[in-house]
Amino acid sequence: MSFEGRASGKLRFESSGRLAADVILAFHPELKSFLDEVVRQGWKFLYIDTKATALAETEVQGVPYSIYSAFDDGGHGMGPSGYVIQLQVGPTLPKIVAVSSVEEFRINVSTKDYPRAATVDISNGTVLYIHDAFWRWERGWEQDERKLSSAKEVYAVAKWLLEEKKLKLSQPFELKRYEEISALLKDISSQ
Repeated sequence: MSFEGRASGKLRFESSGRLAADVILAFHPELKSFLDEVVRQGWKFLYIDTKATALAETEVQGVPYSIYSAFDDGGHGMGPSGYVIQLQVGPTLPKIVAVSSVEEFRINVSTKDYPRAATVDISNGTVLYIHDAFWRWERGWEQDERKLSSAKEVYAVAKWLLEEKKLKLSQPFELKRYEEISALLKDISSQ
């Protein structure tokens, strides 16, 4: 069974999935504010991944459509499982009018020497990754200026994210190790 005709009026679409970062930022200035703060710290960022729910609208006037039966009964002849509407909304995509939720907004925070000093999901307030230059720090390495400099560079990012911005580590068991290394680096810096 199928029908054909013409449709007119406003159409609204809601969908979830990847969405361009600039579109999300246009509707969520708090995320833009966070990114601006990263830059003010003297670092850079790189968009990694996003997932959001967006609402789009378009107005149609007399566009052709067809409605047809969709069969998904395993071939048992039980009839249609639903109906599909097919219509061409126009030469351009419907306009996004809202981003109702942001499930994921991941970035890498980059320092001078580390393009991935940390990976953060801003929308969830979670630090997903901190570079090993920090995690592998050990007492006694302060004599090696290169290791000390690397650890401090990554630590500055981690400290800002965790202590100033109050984000959480994605792996809570890492908090104890973070506190231990943080104390070592603070002790060295105060000498």
